Amino acid sequence: MLGAILVKRAARQAFGVINSRDADKSVAGLSDNAVMDYPGTSALSGVYQGKDTIHQRMVKWFEMKDHVDFELRHVAVENIGSLSASNNVIIEWTQSTTSESGEPMTMDGVTRLTVKGGKVVELRDYLYDPAQATECYGPGSN
Repeated sequence: MLGAILVKRAARQAFGVINSRDADKSVAGLSDNAVMDYPGTSALSGVYQGKDTIHQRMVKWFEMKDHVDFELRHVAVENIGSLSASNNVIIEWTQSTTSESGEPMTMDGVTRLTVKGGKVVELRDYLYDPAQATECYGPGSN
């Protein structure tokens, strides 16, 4: 149970770092070969392979927005009895930001993190309305 508590605390802290818009600190908890999957057809959608590539995506994201404010609604750990720093974490959130045209908007979603040995090896976002990502970040180049 102690491992689960620590993983939940780390997930909450990670979203606080994202709110601060610090790309370097935002990827500090990732393994070098982490994979990020962001849904939809927006300018930020796609699968990102490796910590450096995810870092570049974070920089791009923070350059697109003057703020990203996450409010965490729930943080759940799959293996509550785990003593290790390896687990799956599910985080339900609401993000307040602006649309591509500058209008205030919110997006709701869930992020699933796979943590092994204290490092995130996979993160996948699920949006309640994936079309909002295009509204927020503009269409992808595909």
